[in-house]
Amino acid sequence: MIDTSGSTRFKLDEIQNAAIAFVNQLREDDRVMVLSFSERYQIECDFTSDRARLRDGIRQTRTGGGTKLYEAVEFALGKLEKVEGRKAVVLFTDGVDTSSRRASAESTIAQAEESGAMVYPISYDTEGALGGYGSPSPRGRSGPGRGPLGMPPIYSPFPMPGGRTGGRRWPVVPQTSPLTTNFQWPQGRM
Repeated sequence: MIDTSGSTRFKLDEIQNAAIAFVNQLREDDRVMVLSFSERYQIECDFTSDRARLRDGIRQTRTGGGTKLYEAVEFALGKLEKVEGRKAVVLFTDGVDTSSRRASAESTIAQAEESGAMVYPISYDTEGALGGYGSPSPRGRSGPGRGPLGMPPIYSPFPMPGGRTGGRRWPVVPQTSPLTTNFQWPQGRM
């Protein structure tokens, strides 16, 4: 899952490169779906083991708009219900939801726990690149540790289902480390 909301516009190349590095390390028979999300979520590439198609799906993502993070995760978990075998969601995001109306942090965590899928959030700090998450909203205050709607970002302190589903939050490490090293732990566990 690739966060293509407006807040990731300065990180999209980095997110795409990381997603491709992850895909390049998958086993031959692993089937992956590429899902992008902003104010809408869409399947860029349906389940396949064809790495060229997956890379094309990742590269065609473009930024824009708000973020329906919780709705997108619930949509992805629903798609995984039909998948046999091991299941995982690898979520490349800054963790801020600005637009979900039909899902919440609580409902998303509950669905993730029930799904049997491991969730691996790969968190990106986009707050500094954008000068903060924005202005206060009527539903809450933004600022450090809070998203634009006053909700906690998915990576801190919000308890994203990574640890609760057997997955793990995976912070982005400095560019001095090769991306392939970053994905050895989660890929080996999925």
